[in-house]
Amino acid sequence: MLQRIRTSVKATALVAVEAAALVGSVGGAAMAVVFGKALLAAALGAFAFGAFLRLSSRRRDTLTPERQSPRWLAPTIALVSTAEAALLVEAVDLPVRLSQPGFQYHHWLIVLAFLVVAYATQAKILRQWLSRPKRHENKLTPTKGRNGH
Repeated sequence: MLQRIRTSVKATALVAVEAAALVGSVGGAAMAVVFGKALLAAALGAFAFGAFLRLSSRRRDTLTPERQSPRWLAPTIALVSTAEAALLVEAVDLPVRLSQPGFQYHHWLIVLAFLVVAYATQAKILRQWLSRPKRHENKLTPTKGRNGH
């Protein structure tokens, strides 16, 4: 009888230890995931904060009013880029609406990438075009007349 009680207690203890180990391993994995994500978020946040501080600490060159681009330029470029993206989506029949057959969420990434490229390219071209000196402007300094004036 004593032997049977001992084996019963041993078996119960082994089951309890195994259950505790299972709970610990499952809980440990969940804790590792939570802390890993928190550590990753902290590292990426520190990287983004450092990049923000680096970019915000740079001195900006002050542009003369003649060299600054007009205020209407950025909204116009955004509107034109959006219209071009819409035309391209319709031209290639890219399914971007949930009701269209073949819709995938990554199609919106393609549209977003096109918008970024179109906006950046048009902004660069138009800003260079608008900052060029006009043909009728004379860049030469006026010469002095015979009397020195």
